[in-house]
Amino acid sequence: MKRVLIASIMLALAGGSAWAKLPAAPMTEEQKAKAEEAKAKAAEAAKKGAKLLGK
Repeated sequence: MKRVLIASIMLALAGGSAWAKLPAAPMTEEQKAKAEEAKAKAAEAAKKGAKLLGK
């Protein structure tokens, strides 16, 4: 029973590490634009939050 458990854990770890090494799909122009917009919104929110903390 322990051998089966150990073997299944080893297979899960090996499969996970192989999956993590796969390259990401290239982003489309629309995805790049949305990412830039989200980055800008996050920067603005951080700026506002810092301003509020400074009061």
